[in-house]
Amino acid sequence: RAASTAEQNEKAPPLPSASPLGPNPNPSPNPNPWPGPGEPEPEREPDTMSSFMAAIGLGFNVNKAKPALQMCVSRLNININKKTNQVKAKRREVGMLLREQKEEKARIRVEAVIREDFTIEAYEILALLCELLTERIRLVDAKEECPPDLMEAVCTLIWATDRAEISELEVIRSQFRKKYGAEFVKDAQDNIGSCVNDRVVVKLGVNPPSALLVEAYLREIAKEYGVEWAPPEAELADIETLATQAAPAPTGYSVAGNAHEEEIQALRRAAAEPTPPPAAAPGMGAADDRGDFGPRLPPKMGGPPATATAATATTMGTQTSSTAPAAPTVPTVPVVPTAPAGGDAKPAA
Repeated sequence: RAASTAEQNEKAPPLPSASPLGPNPNPSPNPNPWPGPGEPEPEREPDTMSSFMAAIGLGFNVNKAKPALQMCVSRLNININKKTNQVKAKRREVGMLLREQKEEKARIRVEAVIREDFTIEAYEILALLCELLTERIRLVDAKEECPPDLMEAVCTLIWATDRAEISELEVIRSQFRKKYGAEFVKDAQDNIGSCVNDRVVVKLGVNPPSALLVEAYLREIAKEYGVEWAPPEAELADIETLATQAAPAPTGYSVAGNAHEEEIQALRRAAAEPTPPPAAAPGMGAADDRGDFGPRLPPKMGGPPATATAATATTMGTQTSSTAPAAPTVPTVPVVPTAPAGGDAKPAA
């Protein structure tokens, strides 16, 4: 069979070739596959491989991406309303703290209020980008590369997937990964080339708000709830520093101390000071080396003898007396006159 086919091909007349003298009788369907500038692009056959990959769930699927974008808009609006109510409650709490003169605690709580306001603003921007992609989803499906006018919207949604509390963004990122590849998604997550919306980057970032913004929020909340509060003059001295740096850490100056702290400190100071010796009472002697204070003792030799006083106590009709023993007395020796020499001694009278 192969030999007969070869013989038939040899017997067949050769096809006419293109000649410069006349047109080619068998022109190709696409004589110029690379059109020059100004020439229309030739019609291309539909990408059957992309359609097949999308049909089996391995490629970009419009029927999954568009509903995910619509559900993302609804979820964003729900979270915006929820966070708006939370902000109102937190602002009321900050106003109460300012009224109670707990300024440092109010500064910490107002940072949470600022964070919620930033998140609400970022969610509103994400909702707008989702609505834009919903309307142009057919353009995304038709182009192999990301259109330039949709580059920021696509990159912003991919970047915000890990930072926003919206589960539908994960489905959208998965569809863009299937459409443009894993490298495109990685560059969008790292914000290569600043392709992400600048406001979304700031509002969903992790940097704390500036000290100047904290002061502005505190002043606004105090005015809203009728609290007389003004920032310290030292903080308003350098506006540029407040605008570029975060609020300083609390030092505890607004925390009320113990009510008896001053009394305790006074007692500690009194205990640390040396106390002078007490003055001697009337009729009392000076203190000896041992620190005893008692009645002055008589001298050892001479002077009148010291006698103890008697104390009498009467109890229940019975009288008892106790007398302290008297000190021993020195006996008096009589003096005998001596007789003159040569005479008889006279007896003492």
